[in-house]
Amino acid sequence: MFPEVTADTMMLFISFAGAVYFTAMALVLPIAGFMLLSDICIAFLARTAPSLNALTLGMPIKSAVLIVMLIFYIGVLFPKVRETLAGALELLKQVLGA
Repeated sequence: MFPEVTADTMMLFISFAGAVYFTAMALVLPIAGFMLLSDICIAFLARTAPSLNALTLGMPIKSAVLIVMLIFYIGVLFPKVRETLAGALELLKQVLGA
């Protein structure tokens, strides 16, 4: 039922885990970067205009930045996820010996 655990299957597992981690970081880092940039802009705005409440103003701005970022980023995101899943299926076939 379970595949045989050999050095080759362990190397396949490690390479797959590395590929998944790299893909996850490549997909998340641009979004996290833009969110950090929006936080810095909101902090600068709160520092220069103290009458504006940064907590009240910050969440809608960050939500809008995230939605706009996802709208433009989905064209890059979807093919990369499809490619990663196809690679996962190929590695699964190699591990199971099919």
